[in-house]
Amino acid sequence: KIVENFGLEVWPGVSGSLVFYNNLPLYCVDVSHHVMRRESVYEFMTQAMSSGSRVTKEEIERQIVGQVVMTRYNNRTYRIDSINFNLTPSSEFTLKDGTKITFAEYYKKHYNLDIEDLKQPLLASIMKERRVKHETKQAAQQGEVRTPTENIVYLIPELSFLT
Repeated sequence: KIVENFGLEVWPGVSGSLVFYNNLPLYCVDVSHHVMRRESVYEFMTQAMSSGSRVTKEEIERQIVGQVVMTRYNNRTYRIDSINFNLTPSSEFTLKDGTKITFAEYYKKHYNLDIEDLKQPLLASIMKERRVKHETKQAAQQGEVRTPTENIVYLIPELSFLT
């Protein structure tokens, strides 16, 4: 459901958990809604920079770092740990097979998504250890881009939406 007046979207859903009690399975189902802003991180950043006042990179980083974003191409949430102003969608990285590819080419190839602003900085999310172990095999299938040594996922601001 879209709430136009506030620029929000509500995604209905359920969450569940399974526990065993006296050797019997108990399943708990709960209603769970996800509230998301309709503006992307990119729109938030460009609006802040064009607001008339001189907003610095540090001020934008202060407002975004620690926020949770959702990427709609894979419906995953990430906590933003930093903004890498040295990396852009035009930056290259090396795939596991050794080939070099830009972030823009990667998103086009895996998700058929075109990146409009090739000069926007990338968002960095450090994967937690337990999530890294669980998702290492799934990462390639889901199309996540991360450096293998640090388990950092780099996200494109125009494809990331604030929750």
